[in-house]
Parts: sequence; C-alpha cells; structure tokens
Amino acid sequence: MTSICVIPARGGSKGIIKKNLCLVNNETLLNRTVLKAKSIFPNNKIYVSSDDDDIITSIGNFIFTLIGKIFFRLEISDILYTYLIGKTKLIQNLNLQFEDFKFCIELPIKAKRKNLKCISYPCHERSRIGGKKKVNPLVDGFKILMGMVVLFFKR
Repeated sequence: MTSICVIPARGGSKGIIKKNLCLVNNETLLNRTVLKAKSIFPNNKIYVSSDDDDIITSIGNFIFTLIGKIFFRLEISDILYTYLIGKTKLIQNLNLQFEDFKFCIELPIKAKRKNLKCISYPCHERSRIGGKKKVNPLVDGFKILMGMVVLFFKR
C-alpha cells in the first residue's frame, strides 16, 4: 500500500516564533520531522507545505546539503551558509566561476576535488535586522540545482 505523507509547516506561531526553524541538537525541528517521516514511510512520498519562505529556504538548504553529501561526498552541515577562512592563493587556484550565490556550492565542491581541508561547523542564521531578503526560494533554488548539475558533470 502506498501512502503519502504531508507535513504542513506553518510559519506563524502564537507560542514560539518560527518554531519549525528552532534548533534542537543542532537540527531544526522541521528537519527532524522530515527525517522521522522518512523512517516511518521509507518507500512513500513526503511533501512539505508552508506559507513561510524562510521554511521553504530551510527545506532547500537541507536538500542541497544532502545532494552535496551524496553526490560530492562533502562533510558539511549547510552548503548554502558559508564562511571562509583560508589562504587567498589556495582559493584563487580553485578557479571559481560563479559570481552569484551559487558560489556557496562551487567553493566546497571544488575544494573537495582539490583535496583541501574543509571544516564544517553547524550554525544557525540569525533573523534579518534590515529589510527583506532578496532571495526567491523557488527561482534561486532552481539556479542552485542547475549549478550543482553543471559541477557534477564538469569533473
């Protein structure tokens, strides 16, 4: 019997603001819910629905990080949330091509291919304090996915 699991992840909450994005043991409540649903429904489709683009962005980060781990063997906690510390010459030798936010996926993938030491430290992005974010989760998520496809076939 095939089942469908739907996880409604509302953005608004009267008790705890953005509770689905709260960290519990370095993992968002939403990620924990999705992983639990996968363990309960291993061969079925799981859909996450939300009215909040922060939640949609969080789901995208989870998916892109998972793709990075599986297809590029990255040991990274969040592929889209990147801070750099390193020698400028080593970074220049990576021949980075992307000039937009796809840089966040290009850097760790090319660093891994050059056997550079990369360390991932779990962190949580704070709420914006100035203005609205300019990222469109669906359009920009598609661009990131296409960037990952290009990097996968461009070895």
